Amino acid sequence: MKLIIRRILNLALWLNVCLLGGTGALLYWRMPHGPAGRGLSVFGFSKHDIVEIHTIGGFVFAGLVIAHLWLAWPWLKNAAAKKKLWPVIGGLAAGLVLALGITFAPIQKTANSQSPEHAGFSGRGPGGEGRGQGGGGGNGAGPMLREDQSE
Repeated sequence: MKLIIRRILNLALWLNVCLLGGTGALLYWRMPHGPAGRGLSVFGFSKHDIVEIHTIGGFVFAGLVIAHLWLAWPWLKNAAAKKKLWPVIGGLAAGLVLALGITFAPIQKTANSQSPEHAGFSGRGPGGEGRGQGGGGGNGAGPMLREDQSE
C-alpha cells in the first residue's frame, strides 16, 4: 500500500512541476508584464487567473514535498544521514527558516510606487500625450529637449 501511495505522490509531484513550469514560462515569456498584459487570456484564463493557478500550484507543491519527505523519512534517517539525524533535521530547519523568513519579511513601499488614490491613473493628460513633458516623441535614448528648453 505504501508503494502505491508513493507512486501516486511521485506522479502528483511530476504533474505539479510541469504545471508550475508551464505557467511560470507562460507568465514570464509570453504574457507581458504590467498593464500590457491586461486583457490577455490563454484557454479562457486571464493573466490574473494564471497567476492564481501558479500560486496555488506552488502551495500544493510544498504540501506534496512535505508528504514525500514524510514517507521517505526512514530512508532519510538511515541512508542519507548515515544514522546521524542532525544533517537531515538541519536541512529541513534551514528550508523552513528560508520559507518563513521570506513570508514574514517586512514589506516596504518603494520610492516609485503610486499612492492608492492614484493606482488607477494611466498617466495620460487631457491631450493624451502621456507622462512627462516630451510628448512621447523620444526614442528612449535619453532626456528629450524641447525647443523652449535649454541645457
